[in-house]
Amino acid sequence: MKERLMFWGIATAMLGTIGGMSFNNSFNQGELVAHAAKAKYTGKSGGIKQYKVSGNVLSGVTSKGFKTVNVSKKYMAGKVGKYDSGSSYASWMKPGADHIQTTANVIKSSAHKGAAYSFKTAAFLPLLPKSSPLYDYIRTPQAAAFSKNGKELFVVYTKGGTTSDWSKNKQGFVVKYDWSKIKNKGIDLRSTSTYNSIKKYIHIGPTFATGHGQQFALNPKTNELWLTRDRTAGKILMQRINQSSLKPDQAITFSMGKQQMGAQLTFDKNGYAYWSNVTAKAWSNCPKGTMKFYRGKIGTGSTYFKMVKRGIRYAPGATVQSMGYNPVKNRVYVVADNGITSIAANKFDKLSAKDIDQNKFSGSREFEGLIFDPTNKSAKNGYLLSNRGPELLKMY
Repeated sequence: MKERLMFWGIATAMLGTIGGMSFNNSFNQGELVAHAAKAKYTGKSGGIKQYKVSGNVLSGVTSKGFKTVNVSKKYMAGKVGKYDSGSSYASWMKPGADHIQTTANVIKSSAHKGAAYSFKTAAFLPLLPKSSPLYDYIRTPQAAAFSKNGKELFVVYTKGGTTSDWSKNKQGFVVKYDWSKIKNKGIDLRSTSTYNSIKKYIHIGPTFATGHGQQFALNPKTNELWLTRDRTAGKILMQRINQSSLKPDQAITFSMGKQQMGAQLTFDKNGYAYWSNVTAKAWSNCPKGTMKFYRGKIGTGSTYFKMVKRGIRYAPGATVQSMGYNPVKNRVYVVADNGITSIAANKFDKLSAKDIDQNKFSGSREFEGLIFDPTNKSAKNGYLLSNRGPELLKMY
């Protein structure tokens, strides 16, 4: 929930193929020959096909040619001391309450540069009946993704217990909602009294080791759902989630040397992946606190990442949570608690301040993720995932 990583892809002219994979001209082809490694199949473990990529898949991590793009700090959200809850959540949680949230929540933009937008409750994600063994755990969503056709919504939840939130052994599960059927019926996704009428549209997957569950996204090019189980430097582990069984069917292990992977993940329409981190140790041309970006490919055919040579001076907030991609506007969104920054995806290698939009929001809700409905062609087709209680808020 707390920290997140990003991946991005940019659609430009093709300059050739390597091992059956096409690369755009934002990358140096010679460098990619050295780093675009094919995963080797190593067998099955727990019914999951295991793949391993040898060597370091990350390139371009150098101050040479790097430029920090200056943006205003006044749009950066501060650290949240205590998270707010939705307006009816407190009464909803009281013993003996009917456990139905009835009041829509609004999260308004309080300051912005570029396009402004706010959010309003579109659907409350249902909790389970108390008889369910997962009752206590489905209140804490970590990440979400729409299916390629927009008919299904996938949400990752993690279980409590003593295991660290960032442990690769953290247990969780994926819930698939038949989003189009629920939307078409005009039913709010609530709990208890409405649960029986919509439960046939809710599919709860088996428990497995999800890790923190925060890095979760659909690659629309390959129609694959990817979840990062372990982002530790030297032994990054990503799992492909089967959209029917809702459990991993492939796992890829790779290394980026001493670089830990960021805690966010998104893909663009061309299948390029994005993540980011915030600079802890300054370079001469990259002050501490600058947000750096990485992009590449994930898959058994080829896995690689390269650092983008443009960074943004300030993150959207003190706690970066996730990333998202809007195919209508071709923009990548970096999501922090109460702050969102978006970047023109085709401008990353030549980024300037005019290509960056910033929004700061009122309140202290936890922003878990921002996903975009592939069936909605309007510019404001995004949904914000939050909790306390769990809900999707529509951009407006």
